[in-house]
Amino acid sequence: MGIKASIWGLYRGSAANPYFTNKKTNKMKELSKQEKISLLQRTKQIIKEGHACFICIALEIAASEYEGREYESFVGAIEKYVPELLKYRPKHAVLDSDGWFDPTESETRIGIINKTIKDIEASIASTLESD
Repeated sequence: MGIKASIWGLYRGSAANPYFTNKKTNKMKELSKQEKISLLQRTKQIIKEGHACFICIALEIAASEYEGREYESFVGAIEKYVPELLKYRPKHAVLDSDGWFDPTESETRIGIINKTIKDIEASIASTLESD
C-alpha cells in the first residue's frame, strides 16, 4: 500500500492501523529556523501534490525525507518538528489526534503553513536586528 493510499487509514490514532505506530524513536535533532522553513516548504508541496491531506502527516513525510529514513506516522509531528504551527491550531482540536480541518481544506492548511513560514522569517529578521 502506498503512502497516499494509507493516509485515509490514519485517523484518530487507530490502534488497528499498522501505519499509525511509532515503534522507533524519532531521533531528529532540534531544527534551526531555516531548517524549519525548508521543512515547511516541502510539507506545503506534499499537500499541494495530494500526497497527504493533513499537516501532521505531510510534515512527517517531509521529515522522513529530510532524515533519509522510512515514513513513520505519529501524532506528535507538529510538536516535535515545528511547534510554531500550534499557534494556528483551532480551538475545537483539543486532542493531538484531532484533524484541524476537513481533509478537503488544503488551501486552509497551506495558508497556515505560509503564515508560520512568515512568523519564522520575522523571528530570524528580529534576531538579526538585535545583533
